[in-house]
Amino acid sequence: MEIIAQEKELDEVVKVLIDKLPENRIFTFVGDLGAGKTTLIKKFCSKLGVTSEMSSPTFGLVNTYNSNNGTIYHTDWYRVNDIVELYDVGIDESLEDGIWLIEWPEIGMNLINFYYPIIIEISHNDRNRKYTLNID
Repeated sequence: MEIIAQEKELDEVVKVLIDKLPENRIFTFVGDLGAGKTTLIKKFCSKLGVTSEMSSPTFGLVNTYNSNNGTIYHTDWYRVNDIVELYDVGIDESLEDGIWLIEWPEIGMNLINFYYPIIIEISHNDRNRKYTLNID
């Protein structure tokens, strides 16, 4: 599924993602720096009732939020050097709990593929962002 939208039209993208809950609990966000991964995640979390301040977890690795649908884990693997680091912090033991929103997932795909994550690829130009969702 492909959706082309401006930032103000993110509600359409978020609705599609929310419709996949609770069956799908792992969502990955792929795109260049500045593509809009964190912006989409903030909108998604807001629609799920998160009221706390949200930011990219680049340096803290995982931010945790309370939502109407349970705990949301927002993680960013941009600075992770290899999959061993993810095992060292116990990511593999936590994936069955809550909703996982993973930016820069490439390094850990072997870890999360077992859970059949929804992959959201984001590309952009000056006016629009294109969201490609791997939803069956």
